[in-house]
This record gives sequence, C-alpha cells and structure tokens, in this order.
Amino acid sequence: MSISIRKWNWHNQFYFNGFLLLLMCVFCLSSCDNREWDVPHYGRKELKEACFVADTIFMDGRRTSLLGQWLMTPETLCFFDECMVGVKVYSLSGDFIDEYIQEGRGPGEMISPSWISDYDSESETFVIQDINARLYRFTANFSCIWESRAAWFLTKSSRISDNHAMRKLYDYPDSEAHEIYEYNLDCHRIVATQNSVIMPIVSDHIKFNKYYITSHSRKYFRTAHTFMRYGTDSLDKAPVLFGNYPPIYKKGTLSMFSDYDFFQDKDTLFVSFAASPKIYKMLLDGTILSSFGYSEKDITSRYPGIRTFQAYEEKYQVQREKFGYYSRLSCYNGYVFRTCKLDGNSLWKLQVYERENGNLVYDLIIPNNIEILGYADGFYYAVAGEDLEKERFIIIRFKLT
Repeated sequence: MSISIRKWNWHNQFYFNGFLLLLMCVFCLSSCDNREWDVPHYGRKELKEACFVADTIFMDGRRTSLLGQWLMTPETLCFFDECMVGVKVYSLSGDFIDEYIQEGRGPGEMISPSWISDYDSESETFVIQDINARLYRFTANFSCIWESRAAWFLTKSSRISDNHAMRKLYDYPDSEAHEIYEYNLDCHRIVATQNSVIMPIVSDHIKFNKYYITSHSRKYFRTAHTFMRYGTDSLDKAPVLFGNYPPIYKKGTLSMFSDYDFFQDKDTLFVSFAASPKIYKMLLDGTILSSFGYSEKDITSRYPGIRTFQAYEEKYQVQREKFGYYSRLSCYNGYVFRTCKLDGNSLWKLQVYERENGNLVYDLIIPNNIEILGYADGFYYAVAGEDLEKERFIIIRFKLT
C-alpha cells in the first residue's frame, strides 16, 4: 500500500512540475511581451486654479462645404475643403483673405485633400495627402515644391515580386511586411518634417486584423505596428515600420477603442491611445523611452470585447457614446494638450500637461471635443465645430493664466 502511495505521489509530482513549467513559460512570454513598456513614468498632479479666457470666432463658411480639415500657419487659419476642392485662407481674427489650390491633375492641383500635416516651422512647409493617397509638399504661400508620382502605397519599395510571394503573404501574413498595412482612418493625423512623413497604419488583411475574423488575427494587438515612416526624398525606398500597441490591448478585444493620436518633437514621437491614460514618448524606431499622464476618474476603461467585424460595425457608435476614452493630442508653447471623452455622457475634458516634466497643471471641462491648431500672439486656437444653420465655422481662441 505504501508503494502505491509513493507511485501516486511521484506521478502527480511529475505532472505538477510540468504544469508549473507551463505557467512559467506563459509568464515569461507575457513579461517579455510587455517588458518594452516597463519604462519610467514621470510627472505629478500640480493643478492650478484654472482661468480659462476664451473668445469665439465665427468664420464665414458659405464658400465651402463645411467638410474638411484645418491648418494653422504663423499668421493664418486655412480650411482644406474635401468636397469643394481648394483652400480657404482666413486671418487669425476670422476675416477671409484668399483661396488657393484648384481641383485637377495639373501642377499644383489635386484631387480632394484627405489628410493635412501640421505646419513645420523648421522647413516652413506642410504636406497634404489627397483622396488618391498622393502626397504634396507646399510652402506657407501655397507653392507646391514636391509631389509624389503616384499613391504612396504604390510607390513604396515592395518585396512582393511575383504572384507566389503574394499568395504566401495572403496565407501567412507577416506583421513586418509593410505591404499588408494601409492608412489608419481612425487616427485623423499625419506628421511631416523636412525629410520624412509618418503615417498611422492598420492592417485589414483577411487573416491579420483587429476584428478576429480568423484565429490568426488573435496576434494582431501583440505584433501589429502602428506607424510607417519614409523619406520624402525617395518613396521608392522601403518604409520603416515601428511602434506597437501597449499592454492594455494585448487581450485583443479593444477594437472599438484602438485609435490613437500623436505628434513629433524632433527625434521623438508622443503617442496617446484611446484606451490608455498614459502618453508614451518613443524614438522613431519604436523604442519606448518614458511615459506620463493621468487617468480621468470618469473613464472606467471597462470596454466590451468584440470578436467579429459584424459586431464591430453594429456596436461601434453605441459603445463610443457609452464609454469614455482619450482622444486628441497636441503640443504647443511648452504644453501638451489631450482631450478626453467621459463615460456615459457627452461631457469632455481638456488635460493640460507641462511638456518638460509631464506635470498635469489644468483639467478643464469643455462642451465638446476640440482640435487645437496652434499658438500665436499669446492665444491658442482650436476648432470647436460648425454652425450648419448659419453656414459658419466655430473657432475658439483662448489663453491659460
């Protein structure tokens, strides 16, 4: 009887040891997967008494479709019309000045503008991507000094040289293959400097995507890249893929809150994800340096999971209205601004951090989401929406004191 007991213990010990080994492997893989995000988190809450001085500027939009994007230069506010192609230029006080860029395929002309970069003060230029994914670089007086010959996703260097290689990539998607990525429409941003353009990217590959159409897609949030960078001197060179989703996305069910916003500061990128309270600072090769940022108490982050594209389409709008998330990110005059949508209602907040030390210094309730465009003469300028009935734009000019 004693021998039988000893045998039973030995076999159980063997399986128990195997189980422990399996747990250790899973833990190690998880730790390795998240180790790059284990970086210093800096900044303190040093909230100041908010004195928010704001003016509302109404700009005549009758010459426009009211659908488009804004750009701020040192002296003007520019509206890029997506439907009635052209750029309407206003003074910082809201007066209409002139109109530039015509629709067409000739020199300096374009098809409908799709995304606009911020104005780069170093090169005094900005970049436009049109609806056909062609890129144009303009000066502040709207002279086109460079344009791509074709859509950026067609001109980029490709390793796919034959049908066999394309079929292989279809059957076995590779997160390091730039051919499977496209522009991430949820992010509403491109960043351009004198020599490069950075695009937010997403994969809608049938076997590698954020919707869990196949079991292989479960790897998406663990391995997919978030950015593509290439030099504008030659789009024929292979682009650089970098950046990944932070650990909160590793469970792979946050598809409806997988958008992110970002800005570039010299050789670093600041990134804020919709489901994460942290603002990450990374190098342009994706190396995470540090983070800062505080969560809003009215953003619980209890997001529901989805596992099909159909569920994504059916529930997206409802869930975005029900749950809070972190939205637009920008940096001007030494401050980092981030807008936040709160749980269960239509209230928004504007977090203001000091750029150098990450301290949260203002936490302001705002009536709706805003897009901060820039800073001039002591004021920040932001787009607050459109008045459709009176066909005018609503611009907020404010200062923090």
